[in-house]
Amino acid sequence: MKKKSTKKKLRYKLLIAAASFTIMFLIGELIFSLILPNPPRQDDGFFPFMKSSVPQICYELQPGAQGWWQGTYVTVGKQGRRDDDVVVERKKGNIRIAVLGDSETFGLGVIDEDTYCEQLEKLLAKKYCEVINFGVVGYNTEQEAALLKNKVLKYKPDIIIVGYVLNDPAPPLFYRPKRGGVKDPQPAILRLYSWALQNSNLFLWLKTKLRNISYHFGIVNSQRTRYLHNLFDKKSKSWQRNEQALQEIQDTAKNSNIPVVLAIFPMIVNLDASYPYTAIHDQVKTVAEKKGMNVVDLLPHFLGHNPTDLHVDPVYDAHPNKKAHQIIANVLYEFMIAKKIIKGF
Repeated sequence: MKKKSTKKKLRYKLLIAAASFTIMFLIGELIFSLILPNPPRQDDGFFPFMKSSVPQICYELQPGAQGWWQGTYVTVGKQGRRDDDVVVERKKGNIRIAVLGDSETFGLGVIDEDTYCEQLEKLLAKKYCEVINFGVVGYNTEQEAALLKNKVLKYKPDIIIVGYVLNDPAPPLFYRPKRGGVKDPQPAILRLYSWALQNSNLFLWLKTKLRNISYHFGIVNSQRTRYLHNLFDKKSKSWQRNEQALQEIQDTAKNSNIPVVLAIFPMIVNLDASYPYTAIHDQVKTVAEKKGMNVVDLLPHFLGHNPTDLHVDPVYDAHPNKKAHQIIANVLYEFMIAKKIIKGF
């Protein structure tokens, strides 16, 4: 009898505790809903990817897809790019630039016209020039090499730009399962986390405080630093595959007499003397230049900026915002003019 009574008391205490927590959470949510702005991200369950018909490519953008995805309103043209459709057979005398890359080239977090591809095209308006955005969220260099061979060359570009991000040796973000479709590998717990961030101001406040504490004590930065340096270990398979993919891009372009510009993107953190990835930038630049690529390191042009001033959102998203995309476009423009990769300016 005593054991049953003890169990009942325990269940009662747990029920009271759960009810108290729920009431406190709802009160906190109400308070923070009044004092904090609504989360800026919008999402309607839209997923803009599909299985690729090319075996070497894991997935690609769905032609004609439109909707909110991870805070960005995505508009995909009929040709399967986040860009205007173009005539495959271009006019003689025009300059055509194809840009390969991942989410930073795609422009995750910024509207279509604010991507560095669009801004670069505006800078080149003096001479008729098309800058075609082939960026796909989650791609790595291997996927970009396959895309170049199978999708990009038919557009006969004069120049190829590769937007190189420091996680490019990692596997693609999404994968193609054996039986059809493209599956988002994000576990259910992370989907719940994303939902809470978008719908709970209290959860957002708690996450921001914990994030600030972790950055203050260097927890997040140390984990990211170890991860990225491991990717670029010269003995690692990730770096070896990445280096091979860079070679494939250069060989493919060289066979068609197309110059390649490799733009090394910095991680937008610690943009001062404590920036922890300088050695990785130097490693990539040395290898790419030996392969015959024209390399521009964007890091010097980002140093001195406050990182959060260049983020899509200081809480939600560390992808480059419109200002950062403008910096990238300006540097690429000046670099290609100075190196006479583009002539007539």
